Order: sequence, then C-alpha cells, then structure tokens
Amino acid sequence: MSYKRLLAVATLISLVPATLLAEKMSVPLFSLDGKEYLLEDIDSKLQHTYRKAEAKAQKKKAKVVKQAMLHAYFATIAEKNKTTIDEVSLSLVPATAADDKQIQKFYDDNKEKIGAPLKEVIPLIKARLEVTSRQMKAELLIEELINNGRFVSFLPAPVAPVLKMDLTPFPSKGKESAPIKLVELADYRCPHCVTAKKVVDDIIKEFPDQVQFFYVDYPVLDRGMPGISTYVSHGAYCAGNQGKYWPFHDKSYRMGSRLSKSSPLTIAKELGLDQDKFTACMATKDESSFGTYVQKAIDLAQMLGVSSTPSFFINGQAQEFQNLEKDLKKEIERRLKNMKK
Repeated sequence: MSYKRLLAVATLISLVPATLLAEKMSVPLFSLDGKEYLLEDIDSKLQHTYRKAEAKAQKKKAKVVKQAMLHAYFATIAEKNKTTIDEVSLSLVPATAADDKQIQKFYDDNKEKIGAPLKEVIPLIKARLEVTSRQMKAELLIEELINNGRFVSFLPAPVAPVLKMDLTPFPSKGKESAPIKLVELADYRCPHCVTAKKVVDDIIKEFPDQVQFFYVDYPVLDRGMPGISTYVSHGAYCAGNQGKYWPFHDKSYRMGSRLSKSSPLTIAKELGLDQDKFTACMATKDESSFGTYVQKAIDLAQMLGVSSTPSFFINGQAQEFQNLEKDLKKEIERRLKNMKK
C-alpha cells in the first residue's frame, strides 16, 4: 500500500494528545458599535460552543501537521538512500499479516455492518487489518520522534476563556489558599466518573497544598427528572448536614452501578448517621435546602455548557483530556511551574 494511501486512512485515527490551553485570551473576536469583545466577554454557553469548535479544528490541524512531519521524515531518508518515499514507509512501518483469528473476530464484531458472508470479504478484512497495523506503527514512530525531541510542532494552542463560577454551595477538599482550583461536575452513576474519582483522589493526595478540589453533584443521568442520581445527591447533601459528606460520597462511588433509590438510607446507616435527621432531610422539599443545592448545580452546568460527566475545570478554564490519569497531573504541574516564573 502506498504512503499516500496510508496517510488517507490514518486520518481516521487521532494521533493527538490533549491540548494544553492558553491562560489568557487577548485577541478580540469581534466589535459592535466600536466596542471590542473578547471570548470571555460573550455568553458563557457560546464560549463553550466556540471552545469545542476551536478544539475540534485544532485536532484536525494537528493531524495534518503530524502527517506532514512523517512525510518529511520519510522523504529525508529516501533522498539520503536514493530510494522512494513509499519504500521507506514500507520499511519503517511495515504491515503485520492478519491471522485467521483476527479476521474472524473483526467479522464477528462488524457482521451487521458488513452484511456479507465471511468468505466473500476475507481479502477486504485482511487488507483493513494490515492497514490498521501500519497506522499503529506510524503512531509509535511519531511518538518516538516527539520523545526524542526531533519533532516539535509550532501549531498555536487554542485558547480557553476563564469562566466565573460561584462555588460556595459545593463541598471542597484542600486549602482555600491553594493556587489550583479543580472543579469536577459528576454523576455518581456515571462509569467514567467512577474511574475519574481514583484519579482525583490521587491528585488531592499528591498536591495537598496546591490543589483545592470542588465537587459538583450534577445528576445528568436523570435527564431532568428526579431519579436515582438525584436521590444519591440528596443523600450526600443530607450526610453533609451531619458532617459526613465525603464518607457518603466515597461509599456512593464504591457502589457505582448498584446504586438505587434506597441506597442513601443504607449508606446513612453504615455511616452511623442520625436516622431521624437524615430521613427528615431526605423528605424535605424546602427550596432553601437541597432543592436549591441541586438546582445551583444544574444552573452551573447549563451556564458552563456542560452536558456530560465527568467535566473538569481548572481555575475557571474547561479541560479536555484524552488520558485523564496522565493529562490531569501534567496540566496541574504545568500550571504550578508557570506560577513560579
């Protein structure tokens, strides 16, 4: 398969790590009656929409830059060895022949989409798997060139606006004087939120003086109607009234997909909470208590343009991570390093 063909197929696979967001927006987006507007000046929902569009475009640009770099790398070697770019490409990123088990698995996983007997599509599946193997090797080669300092991209990073948010209603961990304010909007039943919890717990332990963490109970999986997620959030709020928000929080996440509407009472008993007070708190519809608390979470999510969980913000800037475990720590370390300059 030619190098050009490999590049064409490779565009289907993202080779781009999470983008580091710039700290400050200084270029006006537009002017109205002579007044200039920065990104942080426009409606917060539109800020979020703009940022997502910008990040999407940035990823596409980054793919092209990396493809161009790989082409230039192959071209340099081809010129030196007096051969062709395709020959260099096949040598450095050779295809791995697909075996019968791999072909069968691909067919089984995509049988409905393929819509034809296996024997009729074996050559096509084999070719597809071989292209995929070359794509994976190309990714590894690019990462090697990056890690060795040979490839450096000068593509400007997109800019995230600094959003103002009132975090006073929400529970937090860490020192108020911490320079990093990490905010997570999450749902106890969200599988990715369960995974994210361990990452956040590790961050809090590693940066006890540098990071203050805020958790926003956002029952997104209830889709606007009081459901299990809302009940559990209500339970966390009521546990918080007895000084046990975080223990309740931890137990709820350990239950994960096993959570039900009866879970708050079960967890409250396990924590030894005053049952009469807890039951009364869970039964209240007082808009000055939990009703206001959960509504503020929903209002904050809408203001920030958040529609999925977990969603993270650092010092008011939205974050997008491809690898949360690695990228969240890197972003915090980067910001702390910049603060020392």
